Amino acid sequence: VKDQPLKNFYPLATDQVLVWGHQWIWQWDTKTLALKKIQFGQGKGSPDCFYADASGLLAVFHTRAYYLDFTTREALPYLIPDDTYRCIHIVKDATGHLLVGREQIWHHDLTHNELKHLGPNQWIQPSMQLLERKGEEVVWVEGQDLLRMDSLFAPETALKIHQGFANLLAVHQEPPFFRLVTKENLMIINHQGHIHRGKPVLGERIIMAAHLSDEGDTYLLSDGTLEWFDRLPHGQKGYAPLPGLLDQDLSQMVIKRQKALVGLLTDGELSLYILSPQKLSSHQNPTPPTSGL
Repeated sequence: VKDQPLKNFYPLATDQVLVWGHQWIWQWDTKTLALKKIQFGQGKGSPDCFYADASGLLAVFHTRAYYLDFTTREALPYLIPDDTYRCIHIVKDATGHLLVGREQIWHHDLTHNELKHLGPNQWIQPSMQLLERKGEEVVWVEGQDLLRMDSLFAPETALKIHQGFANLLAVHQEPPFFRLVTKENLMIINHQGHIHRGKPVLGERIIMAAHLSDEGDTYLLSDGTLEWFDRLPHGQKGYAPLPGLLDQDLSQMVIKRQKALVGLLTDGELSLYILSPQKLSSHQNPTPPTSGL
């Protein structure tokens, strides 16, 4: 993509990758290698906030939001009637998306195709990492701490679930537990912060990047090995050495996976890999796999 440095990317289940570039959003077909620029409104370029999943993509430009439904291919525009609005986070929830601005919070309702004002932003900062919202509870990562709150507008209920995670890389919420990955450990903790199950990384390697989901986990290790564990449907494991990565800065790597498609983003450049069990069976891994907590 000649629109670097790239900011983010979202692999989809249809052999497509959405790429958030320096100026534009692109749709990349990994089979035909065709690249298509996605434009909203009057030729708008890179948005303030961008979120995508298998259902569609949501882009926010100052006071306008656009949702592209991948099923209907219809792009729905929404007006945010607030000239001071600046989006800092998009958070998925059960019925749509939270559009968190520096001062105000809106909700994009997918069921009724409408945008609704929820109230003022009393506590959310751009540096926080908010997890997908499950029910009224809000869970987020701030620095190396994992915190929760009873509801979006109840900051007095904020509570640290666990603090001081060294080298925290990824968190995935699966009520009543959280799955966490640090550079040295895989663990499951409950809402009280107690470790339910833990597993250290084997050998002298450490985890450099991780992607966690309901379907499974994917890890990039310091020796350039990619490992994954598919929790659904059969708990399959796999691994593949990627020696070409060893000359890159793995500490800044972002990894995402959708089914067999894995993307790695570092220094504003994106690399894609297709997981193939037939080819991987011939590789000899010098160290036993890590995944499978």
